[in-house]
Amino acid sequence: MHVKVQGKHHYAWSTVVTCGQRTGGGCGAVLAIERDDLFTDMVTVDDGQQAEKVCCLCLSCGSQVEVDAASGFGKLPGKRSWAMHHPRHVEQAHTASRQRDEALGIQRGLWMY
Repeated sequence: MHVKVQGKHHYAWSTVVTCGQRTGGGCGAVLAIERDDLFTDMVTVDDGQQAEKVCCLCLSCGSQVEVDAASGFGKLPGKRSWAMHHPRHVEQAHTASRQRDEALGIQRGLWMY
């Protein structure tokens, strides 16, 4: 079987983001992401309030990267639900984060949900 004409719920979407571009932190890695890499999470914004943001994990350093939510990609899973369905992404991010912290001489716990 093949699709001749895509239905209205087709979310073929991809973009390129830079780790830390929106937050000023991160490692600066350029990430090619797809809709399946995205999740929502509550983050603290400039005025100290909590806001739901669209995010992905940087597989280079393990940081959580905010993604411009102006792109239409439909309903996304929360961070915990996404992590349960993407254990290899989470493990790779943990490994990268540990390696970065060891190089900097920092001791931390794992990425928390």
